[in-house]
Amino acid sequence: MDEPDHGVPFGDAARFWVRLGFINFGGPAGQIALMHEEIVEQRGWVSNGRFLHALNFCMLLPGPEAQQLAIYVGWLLHRVRGGLIAGVIFALAAIAGATAGMAEEAGPLASVLFGVGAIIFLPILYAVMGAVAALLIAGLYNLAAGLTGGVELELR
Repeated sequence: MDEPDHGVPFGDAARFWVRLGFINFGGPAGQIALMHEEIVEQRGWVSNGRFLHALNFCMLLPGPEAQQLAIYVGWLLHRVRGGLIAGVIFALAAIAGATAGMAEEAGPLASVLFGVGAIIFLPILYAVMGAVAALLIAGLYNLAAGLTGGVELELR
């Protein structure tokens, strides 16, 4: 697929994701509010309707909503490389900020191990959470289908 013709330079978007990744005040809700303010209202990169639709979808998925939304907007702006850059930079900036804060108390080695552990452990945790959520949804669907006489889902 060709690069979208929206006039948003890739470098500007990458710098925005770095800055947003280092802003942890307010947690994910604060980051999402900042994304909306910057991306929709100030810069006009994405329409309000598209942003809210993506946010609603990200809220249904297991995992970090703010990062999922960043990946989607990055993909929307610059396709695969935009999504990768938004997701990776957003996560690494947050981990670097947390690691730097830990280095003062726990020492540099412990903080590096914490950051590496987060990079390795969190994707595994989110994959397991997604699988459990899918099983729960399928089970609830089958239960509802059994009560109403509908068709059951077959998990393979």
